[in-house]
Formats: sequence, structure tokens, C-alpha cells
Amino acid sequence: MALKFILVKTVVSDTELRQVVPKKGAILYLGNNIYDKTGYDISDIVEKVTWSGRKNSPARTLQLQLLDDPDVGEENRPGIDVYEGHHLVFLEDDEERFRGIIMTQSRTHDRKLTVTAYDSAIYLSNNKDSFVYKNKTLTEIFLDVCKRYGLSRGECAAVQYKIPAVSKVNTTIYDILCTALSKTYEATGERYFILVKNGQLHLIRRSEQITKLVLETGAEGSEYGNITEYSYTKDISSTKTRLKLISQNGKTVAQWRDGDLEERLGMLQDVQIPNNGLSAAKLKSQVIVMLNDLKKPKETLNVSALGISSIYTGIAVYISIPEIGIGRTFYVDSDTHSWEGDFHTMKLTLNFATDLESINDKGETETEKNNSAYKDAEQSVKNAGTVLKAKKAAEKIIINCGKKAEAAANKVENALKAIRKAIIAYNKAKNDKGRANQVKKIEKQLATAKTQSELAQSLYEQSKVALAEAKALINFAQADLTTNADFASQQAESNARRAKNDYETAVAESAEYL
Repeated sequence: MALKFILVKTVVSDTELRQVVPKKGAILYLGNNIYDKTGYDISDIVEKVTWSGRKNSPARTLQLQLLDDPDVGEENRPGIDVYEGHHLVFLEDDEERFRGIIMTQSRTHDRKLTVTAYDSAIYLSNNKDSFVYKNKTLTEIFLDVCKRYGLSRGECAAVQYKIPAVSKVNTTIYDILCTALSKTYEATGERYFILVKNGQLHLIRRSEQITKLVLETGAEGSEYGNITEYSYTKDISSTKTRLKLISQNGKTVAQWRDGDLEERLGMLQDVQIPNNGLSAAKLKSQVIVMLNDLKKPKETLNVSALGISSIYTGIAVYISIPEIGIGRTFYVDSDTHSWEGDFHTMKLTLNFATDLESINDKGETETEKNNSAYKDAEQSVKNAGTVLKAKKAAEKIIINCGKKAEAAANKVENALKAIRKAIIAYNKAKNDKGRANQVKKIEKQLATAKTQSELAQSLYEQSKVALAEAKALINFAQADLTTNADFASQQAESNARRAKNDYETAVAESAEYL
């Protein structure tokens, strides 16, 4: 894993910043014809990295702790000034993870410089205006604010629903977008979210972020899980058993209740004012969709895990923690990725994805199908569940092979020790009969070492084949779904190599006595 951090000291346009091209040495050139604008590779003076984001905060942040020691020479110091509009670009294995403007800097007595940069979504929360939209879709509103404020945009979901009216005075761009997101969800049951990739704003349909990655603790007693710590909370303090929609003058226009849930919990009612101009049929559909969300308990899971950069706020991940009965899809509500050297860890806060159907470890569905988003996601998530089962079966083979390869390697090592003892006894023996007995022991132990060495190699080959099959099954999840299996296969390979080396040593040390 190679991390690279580029400091761009000159004010450049978004288009120019998206053309950062690494060049040999510390200096980069931006764009094809922008030779007067340079960037600097500051990777060598980065000591600690924190990359994070959270729900309801539009911008992701990148915080770097830098060495700021005059003894390294002025040419190797960063020379950052937030007031100059300096930018940071963060690449991992040449894939861009972040770009943004540096907004905070602080220096300490121990010659450390800490800087914090925000991606381009910071302009959503740092610009205020007055907005009036009538009969506009979320897509149209998103495109309009991007154009009005010069924000570069990328993918934009095509939303068909027209919001009757959105009007706000003296508010932020992000606030008006959140209002449009909320009204679209209330009317359609579909959730959308905004994120930044490669310096561009994207409007994404959340249900299309189908589970692609799996985090798990592994089987009981296994050392191979990528989750290192977790805490799980289930909370019904905000759960509602009935919902009433009222007009602006207080008249009830639609209502719905869950009778079974109300018998268990008692009456817990919420009242909301829907969008104007909806038909009676649409209001009936809307109140059912909204209550279906409100009646769910809030399930929050906090995990610490080995870092995977493609897991961040807004996307869906499949979480498997068999010891507490969790095998389902969650959305990431906040993430904090940290690097110290090459060691990458992450902390995630997750919420149960109520608008995606999820499958537990028994293959049972865990959510109801009242939302149209379920239908869109159903087949993909079922495929993910099937793949997970197949992957776990293959992984079990790999882990067993790894354990057997380790046992075989230990037997080779013991055989080598026995051969060495026999050689010592051979040298001490004074008669031909005594030496002949020791030669027989050497031959016997050498045969054992050879057999076990071949077994370890064979088991490693089996684990390699099983690993390839597991990865083929989950090509849409890349290799991230097989973290446990990868590790077990590496262990099997290491033990096969140890068994082979010990056997070759045994042959060499026995040669003059056989």
C-alpha cells in the first residue's frame, strides 16, 4: 500500500486540480499546459493520517500531522498557509481518495504541524442564500445549485418526482438540498445522498449502493476476522406505532398504525405535515411508507476494523458477527480512517439499512417489503447472501488446509530435531551396531520429514485453489470479501515453505551418515 500526499500551493480551478499528474521527484505539474503551477509531494514528512466523514455533515476531512523541523532544510518543509488557498490531494496506490482545501493549521512546540483539509462539499455548508423552487425535482434542484455556485458535479441520479414547493430564506445550500432530499423520501420512499468523488459532487440513489463488502469477526475462536472490536445498541425510544398526516390547518388527511406493535409497546404517535398537492391515494401510500420507517427500532453498531478505504459514510456493508446473531446490511453513518506508517485501521458507526432487504446467516430475510426500494435491491442482496454462504464454505476449506499445513510443518521440524539427536548419538556410538541403529533412526525420521513436507505443500496448493474459487464467486466484491481466507492461505504458504526448508536441511545434515 503506497500513500501519497500532494500539496498544491497555487490557487487553481477545479478542472486544473483534477489533472494532477505525478512526475519524477518531489514536484508535480498540473494539467498539460499549466507549467507555471506546481504541486509538491510531501509524503515523506507525513507522520499520521486521519481521513473521516459523517452523516449530516456534507464535507469529508483529511487531517495530516507533518514534521516541521527546520533541521531538515527549508526546501523540505511544507510552508503551508491556510490564507493562501493551499490544497491537498491524497492518493492510495495511485487511486485518488481525497482532494480539498486546507482550512486549519496548528503548530506545536515539538515541531509538529497539523493541517485539516475539507473536500469541495464544504462549499455547501459555507454558502448562504435564499431559495425558491416550485414543481422541481431533486435532480433539477441539485443541478441548479451546482451551476449557480460553480460547483463541479459528476454522477446525478434521475429523480422523477416533482416537489410542489421548496422555499427558504437565509439558509445554506446544504440545508435546501437536505429539505429536497427529505421531501423526495416522504413522497417516494427512496433515499438519496450527496458525496464527493475526485473533486466532484455526486447525487446518488442510496438503494443502488448495494452491499459490496463484508466485515466479520470470523468463526468462533478464529484469528482471521477483520473486525477487531464492536458494540451493538438497539433502541426503541424514538419508535412510533402510529402516524398521522395533517394539513396546514390541522385537518387529518391520512393516518396509519401498526396494531401488533402497539399491543406490545403501547400507543406511540407522530404527527407530520406532508407536501402540498398530493392526492388522497398518494397520501395513503406515503403514510404507510413513513410509518414503516418510524416503527423500526434504531439499531446502531460501532466497529473497529482493519482499514478498507472503499468503506466510508453513505455506502452499505454486510456485517457478520455470529456471536450476537448479526448477519445483515448496515449503512455507514460515520467513518474515521487512520494510518500510522502503513498500518491502516478504521472506526465505523453503522445503522441498519431499513430500505434494503437483508439476509441473516440462516438465509432468512429480516425486513418487510413495503418500500419500493426493497424491490429494486432484492435480487442483488439475495445474490450477496448466496455468495457469502459459498465464500464461507470455501473459506472453511482454506482455514482447515492452513491448520493442517501448520501441523505438518511442526512434524517436519520435530523430525529434524530427532535427526540431529540421532546424529549426535551416532557420533558417540563406539561400535558398528550402535551406529547402524542410529542410521536407521535417521532414515525413518527423514522419511517422516519428506512425507510431511509433501503434505504441507499439497495442503497449500488446495488452499490456493479454494481461494481462487472464493474470489471468483465474489468478483463484484473484489478481494475484500475474503480477508480471512487470504490470511489463512498466506499462513499455509508460509508453513509449506517452512516444511520444505526444514526437510532440505534434514537431507543435507543426514547426507554424510546415510
